[in-house]
Amino acid sequence: CADGIHTATNKACCALFSIIDDIQVNLFDGGECREDIRILLSLQLAFTDYGWHCGGDANGSIIIFSDIRMNFHANISINKIVKEQKPFIACHNITPEDLYNI
Repeated sequence: CADGIHTATNKACCALFSIIDDIQVNLFDGGECREDIRILLSLQLAFTDYGWHCGGDANGSIIIFSDIRMNFHANISINKIVKEQKPFIACHNITPEDLYNI
């Protein structure tokens, strides 16, 4: 990659490293994965592993439809992290699905 630090088989992937660095420092508190993030990731893996999804990996619909989906009692525990992820999506001009699959 042009930064001289990272390498990737596909040059297009080089742009993702700055996003990963930003997420590590500013969303994961310097690499610490908080409990609310662990809950969200556990849910994502559970649904993906057991086939309770449509069309592949995590699709980011929890963020896309957060105004509806955060009203469901089962999603209350992830409301904070969903709100915290939105600025990263906007800042890096990526989709919620991109963020979840990085």
